[in-house]
Amino acid sequence: MEISTNENETADVQNENTGRGHDFTKVRPTHVDLAEYVNAHSGLEPVTANQVRAILTLRTEFSRLPEQKAKREERRLERQRAASKYAGMNEAQKKAAKAAERAAREAAKLEARVAEAKARAEALANAAAGSGEDLAAAVEADQGGEAPRKISRRR
Repeated sequence: MEISTNENETADVQNENTGRGHDFTKVRPTHVDLAEYVNAHSGLEPVTANQVRAILTLRTEFSRLPEQKAKREERRLERQRAASKYAGMNEAQKKAAKAAERAAREAAKLEARVAEAKARAEALANAAAGSGEDLAAAVEADQGGEAPRKISRRR
């Protein structure tokens, strides 16, 4: 498999954090090898050796950004909070507590769907009290403005 290095890609990228410019048009054989491996095993859109070099070069700078550091710290604190919530429980108790939390989240989602369905039913009932045209307009709006389906008999 041949990987081309696209000369039209960003040649010099000035990094505002370090002031260093990066030339992503110059690639090494390892960049080409990694691009070939990714293309052969990922099933995604093909990547070029230039893209591999850009990712490998900018990854460390990206991880040093203050926003990324804050996100990592927040995730760490969340893991600590979760661990402290289950402190003193054995594995079976932890498993049961987590299952109860999942069930509560699912119940909340279902309650929201029920409330939405009741609101639609009420709107249709209110439209039914009006003229037939109002009811037809409400039904059409509820169905996303789709034209009614024609039901034909099979022969």
